Amino acid sequence: MRQGTLVTPPTGEPVDLDMLKQHMRVSVTADDGLITNYLIAARMFIEEGYDRALLTQTWDLTVDAFPWMDRGFTLPLWPLQSITSVTYYDINNSPTVWPSSNYFVDTVSRPGRLVLAFNASWPTVSLRPANAVVIRYVAGYGLPVDVPWNTKAAIMLLVEHWYETREPVMAQRGVNPAEMPFTVRSLLSQHEIAGVS
Repeated sequence: MRQGTLVTPPTGEPVDLDMLKQHMRVSVTADDGLITNYLIAARMFIEEGYDRALLTQTWDLTVDAFPWMDRGFTLPLWPLQSITSVTYYDINNSPTVWPSSNYFVDTVSRPGRLVLAFNASWPTVSLRPANAVVIRYVAGYGLPVDVPWNTKAAIMLLVEHWYETREPVMAQRGVNPAEMPFTVRSLLSQHEIAGVS
């Protein structure tokens, strides 16, 4: 489930409309708006269902406090590109930006992490009761060209499925109705984060 607040949404979509229509064998322009809406919905479905950011986007992760024993925070969206800032609010609701020299940004792990730098410690100031620490971070593969092809293929198959089947489920001969084609799940599972369904 998506955690945090979207600050800067992605610009564009991972799949070009012309490419998508070619895949779907749709030549008319009358349904371009509908297909584009399905494209947006497919991206959001994959991002929210698999805790991924496909294109570059900025989010705020808000937590109540710094960790007591743990060395860091796990950022919910993968892949993590960078951390823009860490801001905490004291008991008087005054913000302080925590210097980046105090933490290390792990963009290799899936999902990414913010961990304490060597010899650094968490701030000991009294914090406001809730939403006291805000971590602003950038996530996503980057540009559309950077999104893996299996993910693009899953988006196109999902849009085609929704476009051709306007009902909640699709009954196929010899199989049980399915809300999403097996091929889509198979493609997405190739980049699935361990522990995330």
